[in-house]
Amino acid sequence: MRFEQRAAAARQRPLRLAAAVLAVVVVLGSVGWVVWGSEVLNADHVAVEGVTDEADRAEVLAVAAVPLGQALARIDTGAIAARVGALPFVRRTAVNRSWPHTVTVVVTARVPLLLVRGPEGELALVDEDGVAFRTVTDPPSGLPLVNGSANRPEPEGLQAVIDILRLLPEGQRSAVTEITVTSASLVSFKLGRVQIVWGGRAQPDKKLAVLTALLATKPALIDVSAPDTPVTR
Repeated sequence: MRFEQRAAAARQRPLRLAAAVLAVVVVLGSVGWVVWGSEVLNADHVAVEGVTDEADRAEVLAVAAVPLGQALARIDTGAIAARVGALPFVRRTAVNRSWPHTVTVVVTARVPLLLVRGPEGELALVDEDGVAFRTVTDPPSGLPLVNGSANRPEPEGLQAVIDILRLLPEGQRSAVTEITVTSASLVSFKLGRVQIVWGGRAQPDKKLAVLTALLATKPALIDVSAPDTPVTR
């Protein structure tokens, strides 16, 4: 009797296994259909984070071009991120699916570090990466203004200005005015009432150390473009 029971159980085991596999396939198929094929988890809303200006937010939404009504799982978040990331005021972006119905666009906006005057007198906001991302007629207060000698400052000279602003202590940074980029190797500015000839990007730490020491002598001009042989007047 026991032998017959064991034999019957052995015959039923493949059937039970097949039934379990079929059940799993049905469940996975149902879940896959709900996620990928049905309208249950369609995208019906786009959230934008990291942008406070309404005009910028509208531009992000327009460029993102999220296909609402499509299954959330099928939306190409990488393509959306690439489109939004190409906007001048966007430093970086990420696009996430927020289940069950939302696509979230997270923007890290560029923050202006300085103003640059162009050849026609236009003012551009420039961030810490040296990227001019917006032209303005009513610039925000507190940003140092960079002038070129004739045309828009050379990128290398502009990067030297950014290096200077990063290097200077906060108290001195706020006193920087009248920045001029004559060439990539000739940057000058005023630090309070003192005219500073900085030069290019070479030896910034040594230049700052020499500048700090010479400021104590209260000169009208300090030239640290060659920090081993500085000049004061």
